[in-house]
Amino acid sequence: VAGVPAAARDVFIDNVARPAVIWGQLAATEAFARRHGHAIAIAHPRPHTLAALEVWLPTLAAKGFALWPLAATVAWRNNLDPARIPT
Repeated sequence: VAGVPAAARDVFIDNVARPAVIWGQLAATEAFARRHGHAIAIAHPRPHTLAALEVWLPTLAAKGFALWPLAATVAWRNNLDPARIPT
């Protein structure tokens, strides 16, 4: 809109604040990223979410994932030079 680069989330990790659902959404995040090369996942700073992230985040490198700035995904999805996106 109005020439502003944007990107929408792909996965809402804790729309339902139950551990089993959160873990399912983290798996969905991984699946989406494998299919598309990247994923934008959002969550609330809720106790169950933070507990799951504390366990999940250290496993990502071994699975071949890397975390990077959201600005990089915005640039990728808008075919822009990442240097043009403020961080």
